[in-house]
Amino acid sequence: MCMFCLELDSPSLIHDILHDPWPFPDRVLLSLGSVVAFPGLGPLVYPYVLLITRRHISSMSETTCEERADMLSALARLRESGVFPSGEIAVFEHGGCGRHSSSCIDHCHLHLIDSVHSVQATLAGTHSTEPVMISEAETVAYAGSYLFAGMFRGECISGVYTPEAGEPPQFFRRALAASIGEEDWNWRLQMNSEWMVRLMAAFRAVNPSPTLTEV
Repeated sequence: MCMFCLELDSPSLIHDILHDPWPFPDRVLLSLGSVVAFPGLGPLVYPYVLLITRRHISSMSETTCEERADMLSALARLRESGVFPSGEIAVFEHGGCGRHSSSCIDHCHLHLIDSVHSVQATLAGTHSTEPVMISEAETVAYAGSYLFAGMFRGECISGVYTPEAGEPPQFFRRALAASIGEEDWNWRLQMNSEWMVRLMAAFRAVNPSPTLTEV
């Protein structure tokens, strides 16, 4: 069973996932239409957010226009909250899942970190890439597994993508860990719940506590 689907059905599941006490009833930062934002498990940097679709699909390439509109609205809300110091959000995705993918959970989820960490430059520096603009009308035009990295500055996500070339799981987390001199890149082993709690508190200080039925 999909970990994200289980948590969407039972938001209190976070208390079973984390080893440390969790001071909130769930880990929902923002619930908006067809998407939900969570603090990412095992954040390598602060802030670290996951934006997931309610619908069980494998990647952003499978999203509908409505889902992408909700994604962009959620990104705008997160950007306006002030939790991203630079005011711009770096976005990356291990698109798709399966034996030839570097994604570790087969459910569409975007990783969101502050733009001071240039994941797009990392991808462009290690792979042959194609430019892509993610908007309500457009998304990655590739049905297989891919790597995507881009930037959200207010209206759309501009970035680059490449079909995967046998990259290991959690490609971007490995690259991000290397860039900051951190050895522990695997979220399954290093939960770092202190930063997750900090993000929840900072976001909820300026936003009402959401529920999974909020639209």
